[in-house]
Amino acid sequence: MIFIGLGSNLDGPWGTPRECLARALDALENQRVTVVKSSRQYGSKAYGRAGVPDYVNSVVQIETFLTPSALLYNLQRIERKASRKRGQRWGARTLDLDLLDWHGRICGPDKESGPIGGPGYRPLSLPHPGIVNRPFVILPLCEIAPRWHHPVSGETATQLAQRARLLRDGRILGAIDD
Repeated sequence: MIFIGLGSNLDGPWGTPRECLARALDALENQRVTVVKSSRQYGSKAYGRAGVPDYVNSVVQIETFLTPSALLYNLQRIERKASRKRGQRWGARTLDLDLLDWHGRICGPDKESGPIGGPGYRPLSLPHPGIVNRPFVILPLCEIAPRWHHPVSGETATQLAQRARLLRDGRILGAIDD
C-alpha cells in the first residue's frame, strides 16, 4: 500500500486549507496517481511550533506506476504550484504532501536514495520518519487502513493511534463535516 499525508493551514491561490486539499487530490490524479481511499478531513493543532494556525489534514491510499522518487518529486511540484514556501521548520503552509509509506519499503537519505530534483527538494525517506509521533497522520491513516503495519516497528495503525491520542503536538481537534 502507498499512503500520502495531506495538510494545510493557510489560504493560498487554491483557496482555503480545505479547498487546497481537494485541489491537491485533483492534481495527484493528473500525475498518474489513483486515489483508492481517502480519510475524512480533520482539524488538528500545529506540530512542533506554538502560535501556528490549526491545520486541516487527511491521508489517502493511492496506486501508481511511478517510482517512489518520481512520486515524491511530483508531490513537491504540486506543493510549489499551491505556493508552498519552504523555510521555517513546522511553520504554516498552504500545502504539505508527505509520502508516508511505499509498500513497506525502508530507505533513508543516507542509504539508497539521496536528494532528488535539485535545491529545495526533500530527500526520500521511507517510511516517513514522523508517522509515529503525529496524531494528525496516524488517526486518519487508522481510519482507512487500521491493519496497516509500520515497516520498522511492526505496530498496526490501530496500535499507533492508541498511543497517538495521548500526544499534545499535532493532536486531532475533530473531523470536519462536509
